[in-house]
Amino acid sequence: MIKKSAREHILSKLRKNTGFSNEDFSNSPDIKHRGLAWTDPGAECEALKTTLNNLAVVFQTPEDKKETEQFLNMILDTHSIRSCVAWDHPLIESSGIPEILGSKGILFRNRFQDKADFKSYCSQADLGITAADAIVEESGTVVTRAKRGWERATSLLPPVHLALISVE
Repeated sequence: MIKKSAREHILSKLRKNTGFSNEDFSNSPDIKHRGLAWTDPGAECEALKTTLNNLAVVFQTPEDKKETEQFLNMILDTHSIRSCVAWDHPLIESSGIPEILGSKGILFRNRFQDKADFKSYCSQADLGITAADAIVEESGTVVTRAKRGWERATSLLPPVHLALISVE
């Protein structure tokens, strides 16, 4: 008997755990030959919003800083946010969120002296803000990279996580 390749083994586990049968993929071309077609970001956002809402995730696409502030106020009020840890990331800086939090007296930190300082603050923060690289519609997975200044704990330790993603 020939053993499945590592790829097939992983795919079969994914299919089993997501409820897809092998027949669902029987006509799919090999992944190395499959191209990605351009899709309308607006349509993708609506489909993603539906998927995420089913997972008890709030998904918003604010058009401007006023809508961003309204959405952020909803999060702050709903979860009684008093402190925030965030990545030192240009998308977060340009969003206006640090200023909004500061104007409301919410402690916002995105730079730390060392790992101990970060861990201590992050473990007590009410809100963690990261920048996502992508979102997987089918599972609601938020894809992020971790590196210095972009620690994973920012999304894992605080009870509320806000992931920003650019539509570009």
